[in-house]
Amino acid sequence: MKYALLGCAVACLLVSGSAFASEELAKKNCMVCHQLDKAGMGPSMKDISKKFAADKEGEQKIVTVIQKGSKDATGPGKMMAPMANVSEADAKAIATWILSLAAEEKK
Repeated sequence: MKYALLGCAVACLLVSGSAFASEELAKKNCMVCHQLDKAGMGPSMKDISKKFAADKEGEQKIVTVIQKGSKDATGPGKMMAPMANVSEADAKAIATWILSLAAEEKK
């Protein structure tokens, strides 16, 4: 029983650490062009979240945009260069965090 509780505690720490890391990764890699709640050089993170939240492939689409860049993914004429230095795992963590913003908006 003690070990089961310890395992659950460790799992909770890992999950919460991962969520925190996602926001930190976004700040490090994305927030030069994107702001949390208003458009800058790119659309806001909340606007990106709203755009992809209902799409069952939204997370993968965001990962692809992060890693390969895009044109017109978030609006006409917008262009983003690929973030080649962002690993698949980090891009997925960032995408998960971005999509979590839409869920927070609904609360």
